[in-house]
Amino acid sequence: MSRKIVLTVAFFVSVVAAFVVGNTTSGMFNSSYDLDVLEEVISIIENNHYSKPEKDDLIEGAIRGVVSSLDDPFSSYFSYEEAMSYQQGLGEEYVGIGVSITAFGEYFIIEEVFKDSPAETVGIMAGDIIISVGDVSIQGKSLYELASLIKGEINTEVTIGIQRQGETAYLSFDVTRGLVDSSSVISEVIIKDDSKIGYIKINRFGNETYTKFVEHLELVEEEEIDSLIIDVRYNGGGLLSTLTNLLRLFLVDDDTAMFSTEITNNTTTRLSRYEATRTAFKDYNIVTLINGSSASASEVFASSMAEHGDYQVFGTKTFGKGTMQVDLDLTTIVGDQIHLTVGKWYTSDGNWVHFDGGTDGFEPTVEVDINELIHLVNISLIDDEIVLKDTVSNVTTKVQKVLNVLGYDLRTDGYFDDETELAIEQFQIDNGITVSKVIDSLTLQKINIKLNEYQDDLLNDSQILSAVEYLIENPTKN
Repeated sequence: MSRKIVLTVAFFVSVVAAFVVGNTTSGMFNSSYDLDVLEEVISIIENNHYSKPEKDDLIEGAIRGVVSSLDDPFSSYFSYEEAMSYQQGLGEEYVGIGVSITAFGEYFIIEEVFKDSPAETVGIMAGDIIISVGDVSIQGKSLYELASLIKGEINTEVTIGIQRQGETAYLSFDVTRGLVDSSSVISEVIIKDDSKIGYIKINRFGNETYTKFVEHLELVEEEEIDSLIIDVRYNGGGLLSTLTNLLRLFLVDDDTAMFSTEITNNTTTRLSRYEATRTAFKDYNIVTLINGSSASASEVFASSMAEHGDYQVFGTKTFGKGTMQVDLDLTTIVGDQIHLTVGKWYTSDGNWVHFDGGTDGFEPTVEVDINELIHLVNISLIDDEIVLKDTVSNVTTKVQKVLNVLGYDLRTDGYFDDETELAIEQFQIDNGITVSKVIDSLTLQKINIKLNEYQDDLLNDSQILSAVEYLIENPTKN
Protein backbone atom coordinates (compact mmCIF):
# COMPACT_ATOMS: atom_id res chain seq x y z
CA MET A 1 0.00 0.00 0.00
CA SER A 2 1.59 3.30 -1.07
CA ARG A 3 1.17 6.33 1.10
CA LYS A 4 1.92 9.89 0.19
CA ILE A 5 3.89 11.65 2.92
CA VAL A 6 3.08 15.32 3.33
CA LEU A 7 5.91 17.25 4.96
CA THR A 8 4.08 19.33 7.52
CA VAL A 9 5.03 20.69 10.88
CA ALA A 10 2.80 23.16 12.68
CA PHE A 11 -0.83 22.72 13.63
CA PHE A 12 -2.09 26.31 13.49
CA VAL A 13 -3.22 26.64 17.10
CA SER A 14 -0.64 24.29 18.67
CA VAL A 15 1.88 25.61 21.17
CA VAL A 16 4.55 23.23 19.92
CA ALA A 17 4.92 22.13 16.31
CA ALA A 18 6.47 19.01 14.86
CA PHE A 19 9.88 18.42 13.30
CA VAL A 20 9.01 16.55 10.15
CA VAL A 21 10.98 14.14 7.99
CA GLY A 22 10.52 12.08 4.80
CA ASN A 23 8.64 9.03 3.61
CA THR A 24 7.69 6.00 5.63
CA THR A 25 5.21 3.14 5.56
CA SER A 26 3.64 0.96 8.20
CA GLY A 27 1.97 -2.45 8.32
CA MET A 28 -1.79 -2.76 8.71
CA PHE A 29 -3.50 -4.08 11.81
CA ASN A 30 -4.43 -7.64 10.86
CA SER A 31 -5.80 -9.40 13.93
CA SER A 32 -9.36 -10.35 12.91
CA TYR A 33 -10.27 -11.31 16.48
CA ASP A 34 -9.41 -7.88 17.87
CA LEU A 35 -11.15 -6.13 15.01
CA ASP A 36 -14.27 -8.23 15.70
CA VAL A 37 -14.19 -7.07 19.32
CA LEU A 38 -13.87 -3.44 18.26
CA GLU A 39 -16.71 -3.81 15.77
CA GLU A 40 -18.91 -5.39 18.44
CA VAL A 41 -18.23 -2.58 20.93
CA ILE A 42 -19.08 0.04 18.32
CA SER A 43 -22.30 -1.82 17.41
CA ILE A 44 -23.41 -2.09 21.05
CA ILE A 45 -22.85 1.61 21.65
CA GLU A 46 -24.46 2.65 18.37
CA ASN A 47 -27.61 0.65 19.02
CA ASN A 48 -28.05 1.18 22.74
CA HIS A 49 -26.60 4.50 23.90
CA TYR A 50 -29.34 7.02 24.69
CA SER A 51 -27.67 9.75 22.58
CA LYS A 52 -28.03 7.67 19.39
CA PRO A 53 -24.46 8.31 18.19
CA GLU A 54 -23.51 8.10 14.54
CA LYS A 55 -21.34 5.11 13.61
CA ASP A 56 -18.84 7.33 11.78
CA ASP A 57 -18.32 9.38 14.93
CA LEU A 58 -17.70 6.22 16.97
CA ILE A 59 -15.18 4.94 14.44
CA GLU A 60 -13.32 8.26 14.46
CA GLY A 61 -13.32 8.20 18.26
CA ALA A 62 -11.87 4.69 18.22
CA ILE A 63 -9.12 5.75 15.83
CA ARG A 64 -8.24 8.73 18.00
CA GLY A 65 -8.19 6.41 20.99
CA VAL A 66 -5.67 4.11 19.30
CA VAL A 67 -3.36 7.04 18.62
CA SER A 68 -3.77 8.50 22.11
CA SER A 69 -2.88 5.10 23.62
CA LEU A 70 0.70 5.80 22.47
CA ASP A 71 0.97 8.34 25.29
CA ASP A 72 2.81 10.55 22.82
CA PRO A 73 1.67 14.20 22.76
CA PHE A 74 3.10 14.66 19.26
CA SER A 75 1.23 11.83 17.51
CA SER A 76 -2.30 12.65 16.37
CA TYR A 77 -5.14 11.61 14.11
CA PHE A 78 -6.17 14.44 11.76
CA SER A 79 -9.49 14.73 9.99
CA TYR A 80 -9.30 16.34 6.56
CA GLU A 81 -10.15 19.76 8.00
CA GLU A 82 -7.55 19.41 10.75
CA ALA A 83 -4.93 18.25 8.27
CA MET A 84 -5.58 21.27 6.02
CA SER A 85 -5.38 23.62 8.99
CA TYR A 86 -2.15 21.94 10.07
CA GLN A 87 -0.57 22.36 6.65
CA GLN A 88 -1.58 26.02 6.44
CA GLY A 89 0.87 26.66 9.26
CA LEU A 90 3.73 26.03 6.82
CA GLY A 91 2.90 28.74 4.32
CA GLU A 92 3.44 32.48 4.14
CA GLU A 93 -0.29 33.16 4.14
CA TYR A 94 -3.54 31.52 5.19
CA VAL A 95 -7.26 32.03 4.77
CA GLY A 96 -8.80 33.71 7.80
CA ILE A 97 -9.70 37.07 9.31
CA GLY A 98 -6.21 38.09 10.47
CA VAL A 99 -6.14 38.05 14.26
CA SER A 100 -4.16 36.31 16.97
CA ILE A 101 -6.18 35.15 19.95
CA THR A 102 -5.17 34.37 23.50
CA ALA A 103 -7.14 32.58 26.22
CA PHE A 104 -7.61 34.62 29.40
CA GLY A 105 -9.47 32.49 31.93
CA GLU A 106 -12.81 31.74 30.29
CA TYR A 107 -12.41 34.61 27.82
CA PHE A 108 -10.86 34.67 24.35
CA ILE A 109 -9.18 38.01 23.80
CA ILE A 110 -7.91 39.30 20.47
CA GLU A 111 -4.22 39.94 21.15
CA GLU A 112 -3.30 41.35 17.75
CA VAL A 113 -5.12 42.48 14.62
CA PHE A 114 -2.84 42.07 11.60
CA LYS A 115 -2.24 45.10 9.41
CA ASP A 116 -4.51 45.33 6.32
CA SER A 117 -6.37 42.17 7.39
CA PRO A 118 -10.13 41.57 6.98
CA ALA A 119 -10.54 42.05 10.74
CA GLU A 120 -8.82 45.44 10.66
CA THR A 121 -10.95 46.51 7.69
CA VAL A 122 -14.23 46.04 9.58
CA GLY A 123 -12.96 47.60 12.83
CA ILE A 124 -12.15 44.68 15.11
CA MET A 125 -9.56 45.83 17.67
CA ALA A 126 -6.89 44.34 19.91
CA GLY A 127 -8.40 43.80 23.35
CA ASP A 128 -11.82 42.85 21.98
CA ILE A 129 -13.34 39.75 23.60
CA ILE A 130 -14.91 37.17 21.26
CA ILE A 131 -18.28 35.96 22.52
CA SER A 132 -19.66 34.23 19.44
CA VAL A 133 -18.89 33.09 15.90
CA GLY A 134 -21.94 33.04 13.64
CA ASP A 135 -24.80 31.91 15.82
CA VAL A 136 -22.53 29.72 17.98
CA SER A 137 -21.60 30.82 21.49
CA ILE A 138 -17.94 30.14 22.20
CA GLN A 139 -18.55 29.56 25.91
CA GLY A 140 -16.88 26.31 26.90
CA LYS A 141 -15.04 25.99 23.58
CA SER A 142 -11.32 25.30 23.31
CA LEU A 143 -8.97 27.64 21.47
CA TYR A 144 -8.74 25.14 18.61
CA GLU A 145 -12.53 24.86 18.36
CA LEU A 146 -12.75 28.65 18.22
CA ALA A 147 -10.13 28.78 15.46
CA SER A 148 -12.02 26.12 13.48
CA LEU A 149 -15.22 28.16 13.72
CA ILE A 150 -13.50 31.30 12.46
CA LYS A 151 -11.74 29.63 9.54
CA GLY A 152 -13.46 28.88 6.27
CA GLU A 153 -13.28 29.28 2.51
CA ILE A 154 -11.85 32.46 1.03
CA ASN A 155 -14.41 35.21 0.28
CA THR A 156 -16.98 33.67 2.60
CA GLU A 157 -18.46 35.70 5.43
CA VAL A 158 -18.35 35.01 9.15
CA THR A 159 -20.03 37.04 11.89
CA ILE A 160 -17.89 37.69 14.96
CA GLY A 161 -19.64 38.73 18.20
CA ILE A 162 -17.48 41.07 20.28
CA GLN A 163 -17.50 42.50 23.78
CA ARG A 164 -15.48 45.73 23.88
CA GLN A 165 -14.24 47.89 26.70
CA GLY A 166 -16.43 50.93 27.19
CA GLU A 167 -19.36 49.51 25.18
CA THR A 168 -22.50 48.49 27.04
CA ALA A 169 -23.90 46.47 24.14
CA TYR A 170 -22.27 43.59 22.31
CA LEU A 171 -20.86 44.40 18.87
CA SER A 172 -21.28 42.32 15.74
CA PHE A 173 -18.88 42.35 12.78
CA ASP A 174 -19.46 40.66 9.44
CA VAL A 175 -15.99 39.74 8.20
CA THR A 176 -15.14 38.39 4.77
CA ARG A 177 -12.42 35.79 5.07
CA GLY A 178 -9.37 36.52 2.97
CA LEU A 179 -5.70 35.74 2.49
CA VAL A 180 -3.74 36.84 5.54
CA ASP A 181 0.00 37.45 5.41
CA SER A 182 1.81 35.18 7.88
CA SER A 183 5.48 35.76 7.13
CA SER A 184 7.83 33.11 8.45
CA VAL A 185 10.79 35.54 8.36
CA ILE A 186 11.10 39.21 9.31
CA SER A 187 14.18 41.39 9.62
CA GLU A 188 15.59 44.81 10.38
CA VAL A 189 18.90 46.44 11.19
CA ILE A 190 19.52 47.60 14.76
CA ILE A 191 21.83 50.58 15.14
CA LYS A 192 23.44 51.16 18.54
CA ASP A 193 26.71 52.88 19.44
CA ASP A 194 27.66 53.20 15.77
CA SER A 195 27.30 49.42 15.30
CA LYS A 196 24.93 47.85 12.78
CA ILE A 197 23.48 44.53 13.94
CA GLY A 198 21.27 42.57 11.58
CA TYR A 199 18.20 41.05 13.21
CA ILE A 200 16.33 38.17 11.54
CA LYS A 201 13.44 36.40 13.24
CA ILE A 202 12.36 32.94 12.03
CA ASN A 203 8.77 32.22 13.07
CA ARG A 204 8.78 28.67 11.69
CA PHE A 205 10.76 26.49 9.29
CA GLY A 206 8.12 26.32 6.57
CA ASN A 207 7.86 25.67 2.85
CA GLU A 208 9.15 29.08 1.76
CA THR A 209 11.23 29.98 4.80
CA TYR A 210 14.62 29.23 3.26
CA THR A 211 13.98 31.45 0.25
CA LYS A 212 12.56 34.22 2.47
CA PHE A 213 15.49 33.96 4.86
CA VAL A 214 18.05 34.28 2.08
CA GLU A 215 16.24 37.39 0.82
CA HIS A 216 16.27 38.96 4.30
CA LEU A 217 19.90 37.97 4.88
CA GLU A 218 20.91 39.67 1.64
CA LEU A 219 18.97 42.79 2.64
CA VAL A 220 20.70 43.16 6.02
CA GLU A 221 24.10 42.30 4.56
CA GLU A 222 23.63 45.04 1.97
CA GLU A 223 23.47 47.41 4.95
CA GLU A 224 27.04 46.34 5.79
CA ILE A 225 26.13 44.87 9.16
CA ASP A 226 28.82 44.28 11.77
CA SER A 227 27.12 41.19 13.21
CA LEU A 228 23.85 39.23 13.17
CA ILE A 229 21.12 38.04 15.57
CA ILE A 230 18.94 35.07 14.54
CA ASP A 231 15.81 34.82 16.70
CA VAL A 232 14.06 31.42 16.98
CA ARG A 233 12.12 32.21 20.13
CA TYR A 234 8.46 31.13 19.99
CA ASN A 235 9.30 28.98 16.97
CA GLY A 236 7.67 25.55 17.28
CA GLY A 237 9.64 23.80 14.55
CA GLY A 238 9.40 22.97 10.88
CA LEU A 239 10.70 21.05 7.93
CA LEU A 240 13.92 19.07 7.97
CA SER A 241 14.96 20.30 4.53
CA THR A 242 14.43 23.95 5.49
CA LEU A 243 16.34 23.56 8.72
CA THR A 244 19.29 21.81 7.03
CA ASN A 245 19.58 24.40 4.27
CA LEU A 246 19.51 27.28 6.74
CA LEU A 247 22.27 25.77 8.88
CA ARG A 248 24.40 25.25 5.79
CA LEU A 249 24.32 29.01 5.20
CA PHE A 250 26.54 29.44 8.27
CA LEU A 251 28.27 26.25 9.41
CA VAL A 252 31.58 24.93 8.07
CA ASP A 253 32.29 21.34 7.03
CA ASP A 254 34.66 19.78 9.58
CA ASP A 255 33.76 16.07 9.19
CA THR A 256 31.42 16.19 12.20
CA ALA A 257 27.63 16.22 12.01
CA MET A 258 25.63 19.40 12.55
CA PHE A 259 23.03 17.02 14.00
CA SER A 260 21.92 13.43 13.43
CA THR A 261 18.64 11.50 13.25
CA GLU A 262 17.49 8.01 14.15
CA ILE A 263 14.35 6.99 12.23
CA THR A 264 12.39 3.75 12.40
CA ASN A 265 10.79 2.44 9.20
CA ASN A 266 9.11 -0.99 9.16
CA THR A 267 10.97 -1.96 12.37
CA THR A 268 14.32 -1.00 10.82
CA THR A 269 16.20 1.90 12.43
CA ARG A 270 18.31 4.12 10.21
CA LEU A 271 20.93 6.59 11.48
CA SER A 272 21.60 9.69 9.37
CA ARG A 273 24.18 12.45 9.76
CA TYR A 274 23.63 15.97 8.45
CA GLU A 275 26.88 17.73 7.69
CA ALA A 276 27.79 21.34 6.93
CA THR A 277 28.99 22.43 3.49
CA ARG A 278 30.66 25.85 3.85
CA THR A 279 34.42 26.15 3.59
CA ALA A 280 34.69 29.26 5.79
CA PHE A 281 32.63 31.09 8.40
CA LYS A 282 30.89 34.39 7.72
CA ASP A 283 33.10 37.38 8.48
CA TYR A 284 30.71 38.58 11.19
CA ASN A 285 29.67 37.10 14.53
CA ILE A 286 26.24 35.56 15.13
CA VAL A 287 24.07 35.15 18.23
CA THR A 288 20.99 32.89 18.26
CA LEU A 289 18.07 33.67 20.61
CA ILE A 290 16.00 30.90 22.23
CA ASN A 291 13.40 30.49 24.96
CA GLY A 292 11.07 27.90 26.46
CA SER A 293 8.84 28.00 23.38
CA SER A 294 11.68 27.19 20.98
CA ALA A 295 10.97 23.59 20.07
CA SER A 296 12.12 20.78 17.80
CA ALA A 297 13.71 22.24 14.64
CA SER A 298 14.42 25.47 16.56
CA GLU A 299 16.34 23.44 19.10
CA VAL A 300 18.25 21.69 16.32
CA PHE A 301 19.17 25.07 14.83
CA ALA A 302 20.32 26.59 18.14
CA SER A 303 22.24 23.53 19.31
CA SER A 304 23.97 23.20 15.94
CA MET A 305 25.02 26.85 15.95
CA ALA A 306 26.43 26.42 19.47
CA GLU A 307 27.94 22.92 19.43
CA HIS A 308 29.04 22.69 15.81
CA GLY A 309 29.63 26.35 14.98
CA ASP A 310 30.82 27.51 18.43
CA TYR A 311 28.50 30.53 18.25
CA GLN A 312 26.84 32.02 21.34
CA VAL A 313 23.19 31.27 22.10
CA PHE A 314 21.34 33.72 24.39
CA GLY A 315 18.04 33.33 26.22
CA THR A 316 16.48 30.60 28.33
CA LYS A 317 16.29 26.80 28.13
CA THR A 318 14.28 25.44 25.20
CA PHE A 319 11.13 23.31 25.30
CA GLY A 320 12.77 19.90 24.93
CA LYS A 321 11.28 18.12 21.92
CA GLY A 322 13.71 15.56 20.55
CA THR A 323 11.33 13.52 18.38
CA MET A 324 10.37 13.65 14.70
CA GLN A 325 7.03 13.09 12.97
CA VAL A 326 5.66 12.17 9.54
CA ASP A 327 2.15 12.60 8.13
CA LEU A 328 0.65 9.42 6.66
CA ASP A 329 -2.34 9.84 4.33
CA LEU A 330 -5.07 7.26 4.94
CA THR A 331 -6.29 5.45 1.85
CA THR A 332 -9.56 4.32 3.45
CA ILE A 333 -10.64 7.85 4.46
CA VAL A 334 -9.48 10.26 1.80
CA GLY A 335 -7.89 13.38 3.28
CA ASP A 336 -7.46 12.06 6.82
CA GLN A 337 -3.96 11.57 8.20
CA ILE A 338 -1.99 9.99 11.00
CA HIS A 339 0.66 12.37 12.33
CA LEU A 340 3.11 9.87 13.79
CA THR A 341 6.36 10.06 15.72
CA VAL A 342 8.92 7.88 13.92
CA GLY A 343 12.29 8.94 15.28
CA LYS A 344 14.65 11.03 17.37
CA TRP A 345 17.25 13.67 16.61
CA TYR A 346 20.53 14.32 18.40
CA THR A 347 22.67 17.42 18.74
CA SER A 348 26.14 17.69 17.22
CA ASP A 349 27.59 16.50 20.55
CA GLY A 350 25.21 13.53 20.59
CA ASN A 351 22.73 14.85 23.17
CA TRP A 352 18.99 14.09 23.11
CA VAL A 353 17.10 17.20 24.25
CA HIS A 354 13.73 15.50 24.81
CA PHE A 355 11.71 16.44 27.90
CA ASP A 356 11.05 12.78 28.69
CA GLY A 357 14.27 10.78 29.07
CA GLY A 358 16.60 13.37 27.57
CA THR A 359 18.18 16.60 28.78
CA ASP A 360 14.77 18.34 28.99
CA GLY A 361 15.74 21.10 26.60
CA PHE A 362 18.83 22.82 25.26
CA GLU A 363 20.62 25.25 27.56
CA PRO A 364 21.75 28.60 26.16
CA THR A 365 25.42 29.43 26.39
CA VAL A 366 24.40 32.74 27.99
CA GLU A 367 21.24 32.73 30.10
CA VAL A 368 19.17 35.92 29.88
CA ASP A 369 15.62 36.28 31.20
CA ILE A 370 13.02 38.27 29.29
CA ASN A 371 11.53 41.41 30.79
CA GLU A 372 7.89 40.54 31.32
CA LEU A 373 6.35 43.63 29.70
CA ILE A 374 7.65 42.61 26.26
CA HIS A 375 4.99 39.92 25.92
CA LEU A 376 2.29 41.37 28.15
CA VAL A 377 -1.10 41.07 26.45
CA ASN A 378 -3.15 44.26 26.20
CA ILE A 379 -4.80 44.93 29.55
CA SER A 380 -8.56 44.33 29.58
CA LEU A 381 -11.62 45.15 31.66
CA ILE A 382 -15.01 43.46 31.41
CA ASP A 383 -18.11 45.51 30.52
CA ASP A 384 -18.12 48.82 32.42
CA GLU A 385 -15.75 47.59 35.11
CA ILE A 386 -13.52 50.21 36.75
CA VAL A 387 -10.70 49.76 39.25
CA LEU A 388 -10.85 52.01 42.30
CA LYS A 389 -8.41 53.21 44.92
CA ASP A 390 -7.77 50.95 47.95
CA THR A 391 -8.40 47.78 45.94
CA VAL A 392 -6.06 45.01 44.80
CA SER A 393 -6.23 43.55 41.30
CA ASN A 394 -4.13 42.03 38.53
CA VAL A 395 -5.19 44.90 36.27
CA THR A 396 -3.63 47.38 38.68
CA THR A 397 -0.41 45.32 38.80
CA LYS A 398 -0.09 45.46 35.01
CA VAL A 399 -0.92 49.17 34.86
CA GLN A 400 1.68 49.93 37.54
CA LYS A 401 4.35 48.05 35.58
CA VAL A 402 3.53 49.88 32.34
CA LEU A 403 3.52 53.26 34.06
CA ASN A 404 6.92 52.48 35.58
CA VAL A 405 8.54 52.08 32.15
CA LEU A 406 7.00 55.45 31.27
CA GLY A 407 8.95 57.08 34.08
CA TYR A 408 6.79 56.62 37.15
CA ASP A 409 7.99 54.87 40.32
CA LEU A 410 5.12 52.77 41.63
CA ARG A 411 4.71 49.61 43.66
CA THR A 412 3.79 46.61 41.49
CA ASP A 413 1.83 44.39 43.87
CA GLY A 414 -1.56 45.47 42.51
CA TYR A 415 -2.58 47.64 45.47
CA PHE A 416 -4.16 50.89 44.25
CA ASP A 417 -2.56 53.34 46.69
CA ASP A 418 -2.21 57.14 46.79
CA GLU A 419 0.87 57.15 44.54
CA THR A 420 -0.90 55.01 41.95
CA GLU A 421 -3.87 57.37 42.00
CA LEU A 422 -1.60 60.38 41.44
CA ALA A 423 0.12 58.59 38.56
CA ILE A 424 -3.22 57.68 36.94
CA GLU A 425 -4.36 61.30 37.30
CA GLN A 426 -1.19 62.64 35.68
CA PHE A 427 -1.37 60.06 32.88
CA GLN A 428 -4.96 61.07 32.14
CA ILE A 429 -3.97 64.76 32.03
CA ASP A 430 -0.97 64.07 29.77
CA ASN A 431 -3.05 62.02 27.34
CA GLY A 432 -6.16 64.21 27.12
CA ILE A 433 -8.41 61.83 29.06
CA THR A 434 -11.15 63.10 31.35
CA VAL A 435 -9.61 62.96 34.83
CA SER A 436 -11.32 60.29 36.91
CA LYS A 437 -8.35 59.06 39.00
CA VAL A 438 -9.55 55.48 38.41
CA ILE A 439 -8.58 52.80 35.90
CA ASP A 440 -11.36 52.77 33.33
CA SER A 441 -11.67 51.60 29.74
CA LEU A 442 -10.57 54.89 28.17
CA THR A 443 -7.48 55.05 30.37
CA LEU A 444 -6.61 51.44 29.51
CA GLN A 445 -6.90 52.10 25.78
CA LYS A 446 -4.21 54.80 26.07
CA ILE A 447 -2.07 52.65 28.39
CA ASN A 448 -2.26 49.79 25.90
CA ILE A 449 -1.09 52.11 23.12
CA LYS A 450 1.92 53.07 25.24
CA LEU A 451 2.54 49.39 26.02
CA ASN A 452 2.50 48.47 22.33
CA GLU A 453 4.91 51.31 21.50
CA TYR A 454 7.26 50.01 24.20
CA GLN A 455 7.03 46.45 22.87
CA ASP A 456 7.72 47.55 19.28
CA ASP A 457 11.20 48.82 20.24
CA LEU A 458 13.51 45.80 19.89
CA LEU A 459 16.02 47.26 22.35
CA ASN A 460 13.40 47.12 25.11
CA ASP A 461 13.61 43.32 24.81
CA SER A 462 16.21 42.34 27.42
CA GLN A 463 17.36 39.27 25.48
CA ILE A 464 17.85 41.20 22.25
CA LEU A 465 19.58 44.02 24.14
CA SER A 466 21.99 41.58 25.80
CA ALA A 467 22.83 40.04 22.42
CA VAL A 468 23.36 43.50 20.89
CA GLU A 469 25.68 44.58 23.70
CA TYR A 470 27.69 41.34 23.35
CA LEU A 471 28.00 41.75 19.58
CA ILE A 472 29.11 45.36 19.88
CA GLU A 473 32.03 44.08 21.95
CA ASN A 474 32.52 40.93 19.83
CA PRO A 475 31.58 41.75 16.21
CA THR A 476 33.67 38.93 14.75
CA LYS A 477 33.76 35.22 15.56
CA ASN A 478 36.56 34.27 17.97
